[in-house]
Amino acid sequence: MMPDSNSVEADPSHSLRIAVRTLQIIVVGLVLGVTTFLLFVLFKPRDAAAANPNPQGQPIIFCVTLAMAVSALIARAVIPRMADKAARQKIAREMATDASDLPDRPGCGIALLLGAYQTRTIVSAALLEGPTFALLISYMIEGFWPALVIAVAFICGIAAHIPTVARVSAWLELQSRLIRDDRGLT
Repeated sequence: MMPDSNSVEADPSHSLRIAVRTLQIIVVGLVLGVTTFLLFVLFKPRDAAAANPNPQGQPIIFCVTLAMAVSALIARAVIPRMADKAARQKIAREMATDASDLPDRPGCGIALLLGAYQTRTIVSAALLEGPTFALLISYMIEGFWPALVIAVAFICGIAAHIPTVARVSAWLELQSRLIRDDRGLT
């Protein structure tokens, strides 16, 4: 939920806290979803006949999900930066050339930047969520423990996206500075 410009102008810190709280709920929901599935996988009784679906012992499904996980990590490194840059460019185009209209002034670009931060956080966490489920399914089918270890690492990666007011404020300041730099107004 992105606050509108009027509410940001009235009290930017209140709007920031609301945006952060909303994001915290979303990311915690993502973490709880994969953690619940992890617990299901760990405590589900294994069928002895299905314990080793691949008699050669090659974890084929794990290899596919590992490739998926690596692809997601690469996308996770690239896509948020691209989204940040696109958001900054959009804000810079929409703002007047006067330096006083830059995002340090409440209501000028902050709402758009908060929306960009929410989008980048949700996309970043979701990029890790898909491979986490795939790795857990791989472990459930093949019983290959490295899939479980990597899935737990990805769950920690998703949890690392839980925002704080300080982290979001620092990101907003950085983006505001980058907008000024892009416009040559430093």
